[in-house]
Amino acid sequence: FIPKSLEDKITGSSQVFIDINVPSFKKGAKIKKSFIEFSSDLIGTNISLLDPFYKSKDEEISFNFQYYPSYTRDYSRLRFKYGDVLRGKLDLSLEEKQGYLIAGAEKQSITTEQGIISLIGTFEKFDLGLLNLDSQTFDDQSINFNIKNLVIKEVKYSDFIIPRSRIYSEKSKEYFALNVSNDDFAGKIYIPKVKGLRPLLNLDFLKIDLNDSLGDSTFLNIYNNLTTSFSFETDLLILNSNNYGKWKFDVEPSSDLIKLNNLEGIYGKWGLTSTSDGIASLEITKAILGWQTSLKSKIYSGSPEKGFKQFGINPNFEMDTISTDVDIYWNSLPWQISYKDILGEVSVNISGLLIQDREEIPTPNNLLRLINIFNITDSFEKVTNLDFRKLYQSGFGSDSVRGNFKIAKNSISISKPLIFRSGSSEFRWEGRIDKDDTGSFTNLNLEVVMTLPLREYLPAYAFLLGGPVTAGIVYIAGKAFERNLDQLSSGAWTVRGTLSDPKTDFSGWFETSKE
Repeated sequence: FIPKSLEDKITGSSQVFIDINVPSFKKGAKIKKSFIEFSSDLIGTNISLLDPFYKSKDEEISFNFQYYPSYTRDYSRLRFKYGDVLRGKLDLSLEEKQGYLIAGAEKQSITTEQGIISLIGTFEKFDLGLLNLDSQTFDDQSINFNIKNLVIKEVKYSDFIIPRSRIYSEKSKEYFALNVSNDDFAGKIYIPKVKGLRPLLNLDFLKIDLNDSLGDSTFLNIYNNLTTSFSFETDLLILNSNNYGKWKFDVEPSSDLIKLNNLEGIYGKWGLTSTSDGIASLEITKAILGWQTSLKSKIYSGSPEKGFKQFGINPNFEMDTISTDVDIYWNSLPWQISYKDILGEVSVNISGLLIQDREEIPTPNNLLRLINIFNITDSFEKVTNLDFRKLYQSGFGSDSVRGNFKIAKNSISISKPLIFRSGSSEFRWEGRIDKDDTGSFTNLNLEVVMTLPLREYLPAYAFLLGGPVTAGIVYIAGKAFERNLDQLSSGAWTVRGTLSDPKTDFSGWFETSKE
């Protein structure tokens, strides 16, 4: 009578009352239904299933089992009762199963629906590990299982306790679809009916509390117990009481890491999606001395100023858009990220940049001070005869900015030239910025080559130099250029010193041709 998947879970022996009824074949007597009934208090039997079906050897739970084989109908009937945990009536045939199951001791109003097995009632406790007993549970297409209204007062998964939950199922051809709601999350869980599909979690919201004292151990429990790949999506992720927006990804656990693939997310004014190579993944690995997280993805914003204000930064710049392809890692869990601990490579693509002229920048704000280094209206007019403020009246502007950075423990280096373009002007930056042990920027070792259309700057030259501009001859910093004014000329600078006291030196002008 015990399914093979449960044979090693039920052990021991108990006193059982058996009642067997067979029809009388006496001539003229009415043939009654035959049945077999088992009744027991199960004292002496150990049931090593998870809640709500667990029973110790000495515990008393009344069990009743009645079986009516088919006679005048095409199906057999089974009635059973397992204490106050579960009772039910099932009609079984080769073609169809129907009936109902009732959880808990309370009376319920339920009737048999053709071709459907329904569940209703209340479980005091339910351990989700119980669902792993038989991987074929939902593969039998002849069983149409329906949860009408199930309340579970305490749902357990490993060391996690999920609060009182209400569950009902919905029709789905390929999945067993559950609609679940409680104080921590609400939405739908899809369990595949057929092989080859992965479970889906599609939630309206999810609240997770991973505080500093319990965060590592809580995630360790997930890491150790998560063995099934699944797809996840939520319209609202609340982590440690903070709103992190809308996210979706595929969870793929393995023996040494948990990988989130096909990442997509919206967090305030920021978005996360696939890189130009089609990669968007987050890997969490258990290292010898802790955790390591690596991220390969594209991060973008259509409102960068508002985006930076999300993090408490009042920017000294304006941008139309920004996007970055990142290949970075840090030695902690994802939500414990600190900018000073990030290592790896970042590519930047900015449109419509304006670095505003601002005399005072808060001393602790390394980021704003670093951005201000690239404002030529502050740094470069002091070492040339060019009045950049004639062209950049409200600050240094650029139509586009592109480049790559390599972030190491003690420095940030420009691994692919950082190029500011505006019209026919170009500013090409290379070099390195050092960091100290706290992650603060220190020494500067930068070089910039500026390529300018002279025609745009001639009014400024004539005003500053007080000399004529005739016959196509222009004097800049003491050097004569006799080339056509439509030709481009370039100048080179070095930027040294510290972030708080940068030193800009002019290296000289040189001619470049359009070729």
